[in-house]
Amino acid sequence: MLVAVMTTCCQKKELMKAVLTAQLRMLRELRKLRMLKVFFHFLDVTTVNAWHLYNMSGLEQMDLLHFKASAARALINAGSIKTRGRGRPSATPPRQHRAVSEAPPEIRFGSGNHRPQLTEAKHANRCQDAACTRRTKYICMQCLVALCPGCFAITMVDRKVK
Repeated sequence: MLVAVMTTCCQKKELMKAVLTAQLRMLRELRKLRMLKVFFHFLDVTTVNAWHLYNMSGLEQMDLLHFKASAARALINAGSIKTRGRGRPSATPPRQHRAVSEAPPEIRFGSGNHRPQLTEAKHANRCQDAACTRRTKYICMQCLVALCPGCFAITMVDRKVK
């Protein structure tokens, strides 16, 4: 009879240990969920604060939904600006057409480290300003768009005025 009592006692201890382990696991998951809720709450608060600052800056008025969509688009595209690949060129020659800017408008027309840099390119690129037809070896450091120095100065003045 003593052996039967000891086995049930050990079984009860193991059962209690399993129950406590399951409860601890559930508490950890709840804590993670709570931390995620806190993180997204603060992310939402900072987005609303940025929206208020944007509306106070005097630029075009934008509602909160469009501002959040624009901010999300800018964050998604933040590092995805394509640069020319290295290596052998492909067998088919590229089509000759007027190049368009690959930078999204949030990066190209937003504030940031926009300054010209002279490239080491052998051939000059076409200026990306719609009214200009010149060729230039200067590109913008922020958005990697080719602009001649005159168009770059005009674009920077327009950004500061807005």
